[in-house]
Amino acid sequence: MADVDLAAARELLRVAAEAGPEEITRAYHRMRSLYAEDSLATYSLLDAEARAAMLDRIEAAYHRLLEACEAPVALPAGRDGPPEPPREPAPDPAAEPGAFLRWHRRKKGLSLAALAKITKVGTTHLANIEAENFAELPVRVYLRGFLIAYGQAVGVPDPEAAAAHFLAKGRRSQEAPAG
Repeated sequence: MADVDLAAARELLRVAAEAGPEEITRAYHRMRSLYAEDSLATYSLLDAEARAAMLDRIEAAYHRLLEACEAPVALPAGRDGPPEPPREPAPDPAAEPGAFLRWHRRKKGLSLAALAKITKVGTTHLANIEAENFAELPVRVYLRGFLIAYGQAVGVPDPEAAAAHFLAKGRRSQEAPAG
């Protein structure tokens, strides 16, 4: 993603140079919805291949801008405090994949910021992974890579399986009826 030009990324997401992570995230969601498959604004203008290519460019621009963003990311209280080693047993990775990853991070003694430096994944994404905020996470192809990098960094015995559990839970949450 580092090969994405910063100016082009800003232009694509239509954000100013001084935009912070929150503004960048809002712009990202706005552009993704504009080019979504069911978007009335663009459905007759682009074929499926062109739409997919544009969504990939938007995704790459989003990650490039977050990487370049120098503003500190505000995390919920207690999300990045000094890690205490877990006293409880590890959660079931299939039932609570975010908590399972957090347990391993705490066991390893890593803060979210330290983990972000190792994995090159932003602290916002890492916090959303641990909280299982599926709606706030990137598309599956990027998320899978983030999850495997997270698992490898914290010493999860089988990072691929942990990623698969997380993605399966995310898929189930999207399929669940609203209400």
